[in-house]
Amino acid sequence: MHEEAAIIKDFDIFIEDHGLLTFFITVDYDDYGTQGIGGYCLDTVESDADGKFVRRIGHRAGSDIILAVCRAFNVTNPFTQLKGKPCFVLKERAGSNEKVLGIRGFKGKKDSIIFSEIFHD
Repeated sequence: MHEEAAIIKDFDIFIEDHGLLTFFITVDYDDYGTQGIGGYCLDTVESDADGKFVRRIGHRAGSDIILAVCRAFNVTNPFTQLKGKPCFVLKERAGSNEKVLGIRGFKGKKDSIIFSEIFHD
């Protein structure tokens, strides 16, 4: 796993154009610009007994990612307190087009957020 230093520019949770609740952490690299990481779905479908769509509802991974971000970066409100924080973006290999596996603060590897460990369904 490769780590690239970056600065967090923003943390957003929003309903995207397909109606899915999602999140992005926007980071800025010194070497090659800005990247949005995340994009995982924070909700799921609730269906009736016949399998018919009822509505979208939250699921555990949605709250787990928020808690993980707060713990990893020692903040209580990621919407206002993450901006400007240094981080390491965890990738398969070095490079701007490589898959992002997770993110961590500078304080230590024990608080690394590995997306596949949270979003495994």
